[in-house]
Amino acid sequence: MRRMLVEDQTPNAPLSHGGNHVLVAEATDGTPVGVAHCGPAGWMFDDDCIKPFMRRKVLERVASVNHIAVHPGHRGRGIATILLARIEHDFRAAGYTALTLRHDRNLTGFYQAAGYVSGSTMALHLPPVGLVTESSREWRYAMKPLTEQGSFITVRGIRALTGVLPG
Repeated sequence: MRRMLVEDQTPNAPLSHGGNHVLVAEATDGTPVGVAHCGPAGWMFDDDCIKPFMRRKVLERVASVNHIAVHPGHRGRGIATILLARIEHDFRAAGYTALTLRHDRNLTGFYQAAGYVSGSTMALHLPPVGLVTESSREWRYAMKPLTEQGSFITVRGIRALTGVLPG
C-alpha cells in the first residue's frame, strides 16, 4: 500500500493544511482506500474555562483526530493502524504534545491497542485552568500523549491527561 500526504501550497510544512491534516491511503493501483482528517481540538473550546489567552497555546499543542475511514472492502488489513501511526508521527514532528479523539464504542480495543486511554469522559488537566472535560453516553473518547512530558493523573476521580502545555 502506498501512503500519500495531500500537500497544500506550503512546501515542507509539517502538516498538510495549516493546523489541519489530511491523509489518504491508496491501494497499489492508486485507488483511495482510506482517509484521515485531523485538526484543532475544538471540543475544548465549548468550555468557557479556557480563556482566550490560553487558546492559542492549547491549539498549538493538542490536536484531534476527527475522522479515520477505511473502505469496507479493505478493512482488516492494517490501513487504519498505518494512518493513525502516520498522524501521530506528523503531529509529533510538528511540536504537538497530545492527540484526542471521539470514537464508536466498538473501536475501544483498536485505540487501546494503539496506546490511547479510552473512556466516556475525556479530560485534560491544564494548569492554571484545571480540569477541562467532555463527556458522552453515546461516544467514547480517547487521548494519547505524544511526548514524554504527557502523563495521566487522577483529578476528582477522573483520569486526565496532563503535561501537554510547556511548563
